[in-house]
Amino acid sequence: MKQKQQCDECEVELEQTYLQDAQNRRISLVTDESKGGILGLLGEKEKLTPVSYVCPECRRIEFYVED
Repeated sequence: MKQKQQCDECEVELEQTYLQDAQNRRISLVTDESKGGILGLLGEKEKLTPVSYVCPECRRIEFYVED
């Protein structure tokens, strides 16, 4: 986490969590952008890993893609 995230509703610091599928694998977002390199030339698309933040008070969830 690069900076502390804060809930817009409660103004409480959010807790970082991760999204996983049923097999406990991290979920990725696939863009329309080429991955680059040889895989990009073969049609592979860029994949981004979202990071989720949960408010411990109101249970609001926010998603970000971080470097």
